[in-house]
Amino acid sequence: MILRTVIWFVTVVASHPNAPLDLIEWLSWGHEWQWGSAKHPPLPAWIADVFSELSPGDVWGVYLAGYLVTAGCLLAAWQLGRRYLSDRYALIACLCLDGLMYYTNDPAEFSNNVMLNLGWAWLIVFFDRAIHDGSFWSWIAVGITAGLTLLCKYTVGVLFIVFALYILFDRDARKCLRTTGPYLAAVMAIVIVMPHLRWLWDHQFITFRYARERSTESDVDWTSHFFHPAMFVLGQTIYLLPVFLVLLPLLSFRGRSPEQQDVRRRTLFLHFVVLGPVALLLGLSIATGCVLREIWGSPLWTFYGVWFLANFRKAASATSYRWAIRCWVIMAIALLAFSVVKMTVGPYLSMKPFREHFPGKQLAHEVNALWAARYGGVPPIIGGEPWLAGNVCCYSKHRPHLYSSGKVNVPEMRPEDTTWVNDEMMNRLGGVILWDADADGDVLRADLRERFPRVEVLTPITLPYETNAKITPTRVGVAFVPPQR
Repeated sequence: MILRTVIWFVTVVASHPNAPLDLIEWLSWGHEWQWGSAKHPPLPAWIADVFSELSPGDVWGVYLAGYLVTAGCLLAAWQLGRRYLSDRYALIACLCLDGLMYYTNDPAEFSNNVMLNLGWAWLIVFFDRAIHDGSFWSWIAVGITAGLTLLCKYTVGVLFIVFALYILFDRDARKCLRTTGPYLAAVMAIVIVMPHLRWLWDHQFITFRYARERSTESDVDWTSHFFHPAMFVLGQTIYLLPVFLVLLPLLSFRGRSPEQQDVRRRTLFLHFVVLGPVALLLGLSIATGCVLREIWGSPLWTFYGVWFLANFRKAASATSYRWAIRCWVIMAIALLAFSVVKMTVGPYLSMKPFREHFPGKQLAHEVNALWAARYGGVPPIIGGEPWLAGNVCCYSKHRPHLYSSGKVNVPEMRPEDTTWVNDEMMNRLGGVILWDADADGDVLRADLRERFPRVEVLTPITLPYETNAKITPTRVGVAFVPPQR
């Protein structure tokens, strides 16, 4: 697991000239240490900021965070697998996750989804121990993990519903309701999340509005109730195929082995935690027609291998085990190579750069140099289009405040979206406004000129993308709001 983390970390650092969008967003927010943002709860942003201290003026520290978190997910699969499988089969249930894109290339784009994967996985591990062993300390772990995971993404509420349904359904599980464990866990989770709830109240529950916008479309009709869940199933199936190919040598669908019969009743828990969240999400989409984003499947499959091997594994065979290991090696190498080839060859095939080819470091250097030449020091606030401004914030060692709208490709600046800064601060302290000059022209928008009367528009900065493919350089509009003297 250590070797895997090192290999993926080094590969991403070497093949990604620039950070992806989600990492830029989370690192920009984390610098402010707020109890929330316009889009999500705060914990992933804080973690991004902590790990960024390993790489001032760069983002490789956050890449490391993403792959350490993923290693924690694989460890959770190993831990739960050992409760239902032999050590050898538990190892395969862990290794097969190297075939899942959510745990290979995706952690480079550090986000709340990456952190949700970790919290979701260990919440299941601790709940399994608490509910079946009656461990007091396991209930403590459930409460702490539940609270911290809620500070990553509210989607974990789906898992809470599954836990409640399992307790109601299973006779032995219902015994826990006569103990203090589940109630203590609930209180601990509420205490941990309480400051964020206060922040939500003070900011009109802005994150819920964002979640609603992400899951709804303006033109929902009767086909949406079938099309959206069908597309989610199709997408997740494609993602799971490499994992299944690793497991296939160890599977049999012709009946249960005697060993499987011994744990048949206990695998009911696996049915609930692996299949239950999927069923709830699909049911919600069928009932409402809401969109199920592909990335929402990222926490659902950590125990996919455990579930399959607990229910459909063959009797132990050295030959089938060796074949599974060979499939894992092939799959792991193939996905690693795919990640590198995609990043290297992609711009040549599409003639369009990825965000990872954007010259973020060069833009930060140019903006800071222009500011220093004109006013001395460093710009305290970077505003405008969030991708451009976020790059300058993340690649500047002094980590300026981000002032944007959160709407990518839109050069807006809204204090309700970036609550740590406002127009008064910008006019008093001074700052930079950035926009896409190719899309929006060389002149700053009239509404921004009105809000910042002393603004000075500079000549756009032209920078080549970080690829040798023949792609037109990017042009970034730049304006300075001078600091008050």
